[in-house]
Formats: sequence, structure tokens, C-alpha cells
Amino acid sequence: MEKLRAIIVPILLLAFTGCGGDSSSPRSAESVTSSSPTSSPTPAKLIHHDEPGPAPAGAIEEVMKDIKYQMPAITAPPGRIVIHLVNKEVPPPPGLCINGGNLCKDHTMTITDSAGHILAASAIVKPGHDSVFVLDDVPAGSYLFHCSILAHASAFGMKGTLTVS
Repeated sequence: MEKLRAIIVPILLLAFTGCGGDSSSPRSAESVTSSSPTSSPTPAKLIHHDEPGPAPAGAIEEVMKDIKYQMPAITAPPGRIVIHLVNKEVPPPPGLCINGGNLCKDHTMTITDSAGHILAASAIVKPGHDSVFVLDDVPAGSYLFHCSILAHASAFGMKGTLTVS
């Protein structure tokens, strides 16, 4: 019985890990320090939230397919940035997707500074679904983004750059 418990408890913990709260309420990342080559370090705090699609006019559309961002280089002006995340992966057959993972083909967009500090993170977007990722008051600079699901960024290269100028 102890061996069974040793197997089941971690699986249950894994099943409930990463479950988010209300994805429609505004969130902010911790204050972190970021810098650019021409300025001194300044605090960066990105206020963000997710909304259901469809996206409003003028939104940047980022299609996620084949465990890649179809547009790995995004350029936007400072201020409010609206990114329409569209997951065009084919859903896996029923029963194959357990607790998320590469087979499930769920995706996210996590934005970091050059040091890897998380500045904002979208909700999980499931295959065949979309989400509107809204970033408010984004200052000029270069930011990195990646999918935070398992090894999507490291093994599959699901990452890119957001240039705000």
C-alpha cells in the first residue's frame, strides 16, 4: 500500500500543479530590474490579463503550431500591446492527453527580461482555441518570450523576441 501511495500522491500533485485562477483578472509580475545598453537599470512591471477571443482590431496575431510560434519576432510600439494567441495544433486523440504536456499541445506565452525574470505570462491556450493576451504600459525595450509548457522552449525552440520601440 505504501508503494502505491508513493506513486499516486506525486501523480495527483502533478495533476493539480499549475492550475491557474481567474485568467480574466489583471495580474502583475513582481517588480524586477531590467536595463538597456543606453540606460541605467529601471524597475519593470508589466500589468497584464487574458480575455477570450476573438481579438479586437489591431491586435497582433501569434499563431502557435507544430510547437513553434509562427512569428518569433514581434515589434510593437510602447504602451498597450494586445496579442491574439491562436493555438492551431490538432488536439490529441481522447485519453492521450493526461495532465498537460507535449502530447496535449497546450501553449502559453511567457515574457521575460534578458536576465530571465518573468514579467508576464498568459493563460494556457488549448489546441483549437485562442486567447487575447493584453499587456498594459509596456516600456520601450527588448523582451524575450517562450512557451512555459514542459520543454517546448528548450527542446522545440518555441521562443521569440518582442521588440517595443
